[in-house]
Amino acid sequence: MVRNVLFIENDPEMSHVLKKDLKKYSRLFSLLFAETLSAAYHSLKQHRISLVVFDLEKSTKEGYAFLAHLGENYPDIHTIAISGPHDAPDKATGFIQKPFIIEDLAKKILDILKSEVNGGILRGTSPGTFLQLVEMEQKTCSIRLID
Repeated sequence: MVRNVLFIENDPEMSHVLKKDLKKYSRLFSLLFAETLSAAYHSLKQHRISLVVFDLEKSTKEGYAFLAHLGENYPDIHTIAISGPHDAPDKATGFIQKPFIIEDLAKKILDILKSEVNGGILRGTSPGTFLQLVEMEQKTCSIRLID
């Protein structure tokens, strides 16, 4: 299964470079781009996203609010923050410091996606029944309920 990686990037030149240089990984992950956090929120509702990559420096306050939103509403989505050396957020899964080499970013993306547990879709089961099954098996999980 090819996973979706959402890049939040408002610089058209950087978006072009990312698309061009990460094209060789298209068998492993697909790229989605949002120019604003508002567009990113929309993409989260429209697509199954495995990973979000964003530049923290361009939206510091809003970036932290976005991370909090992801943690509360999409705990199964991983994040990579791109920023300066002193801005690494605690809540991001990964961090890459500017300036960076695209291959280093690709390696970090692949490492995170490899660690992602393969999930599935369970239909027609109530949340209570599912939680009882998890408890009986003494397992833990992240679930996303969609009505």
